[in-house]
Amino acid sequence: METHHYEINGEVVYPKDEKEFYRMARSYYRKLEAKRSAQVYNDKVMIERQDRSEVLKRRWALVFALVCLFIFVLIVCAVAATPEYYAGFKSGWSQGWKSIQGQFAIPPIAPIAPVPRIGEDTYEGGYNMGFLMGREAAQ
Repeated sequence: METHHYEINGEVVYPKDEKEFYRMARSYYRKLEAKRSAQVYNDKVMIERQDRSEVLKRRWALVFALVCLFIFVLIVCAVAATPEYYAGFKSGWSQGWKSIQGQFAIPPIAPIAPVPRIGEDTYEGGYNMGFLMGREAAQ
C-alpha cells in the first residue's frame, strides 16, 4: 500500500486512508474558522470601544466648551461693571461702616465689590450695595 502525505497549514500529515484525511482537513478548517470568527469578534469589540471613546471625547469636549463659555460670561459680566459702580461701592462701604461704629471711626479698606446685579451697575447701585455690606461687616 502506498502512503501519501499532505501538507496542511505547513504541517506534513500522513493519513491512513481517505476518511482520515477528510477528518483531519475538517478539523483543521474548523479550527481555522474558529480563529477567524474570534478575530472578527475582537475586531468588532475594538471598533465598539473606539466608537465609545469617540463619543466620550466629544462629550468631554462639549462639557469643556460649556465651562469655558460660562467662565467667559462671568468675566464679561465682572468687567462690564462700570468704574462708577466700584467708586460707589467703596464710598457706601465706608459710610455703612461709620453708621455702626460711629462717624469718626476709621473704616478698614473696602473689600472687592461683588458683581453688580443687572441694572444696578451705576454709582448709586454700588453705593447701596457697599452701604449694606459695610453695615454687616461693622456689626
